[in-house]
Amino acid sequence: MKNSILLPFIAAALSLSSCKKDRTCTCTTTDIGNGSTDVSTSVTLVGHATKGEAKKEANCYSYKATITGNGSTTQETQDCTLK
Repeated sequence: MKNSILLPFIAAALSLSSCKKDRTCTCTTTDIGNGSTDVSTSVTLVGHATKGEAKKEANCYSYKATITGNGSTTQETQDCTLK
């Protein structure tokens, strides 16, 4: 009887705990402008973190931006994946 009462509490505690492990953020950045295209890739390792913590710590966010200045326009795209 005690086991049947404790089992739901144990299951709830496990489901609320975060999964901390080593994570890798890989970002590919593409700059297109002034007749050229530059592509670079960066890899950041974040140790013992949840997905949310790793995204913040490694700045692991995808984005698209258009930058205009000095008569030229540059398009920058960053695609990131967190594993």
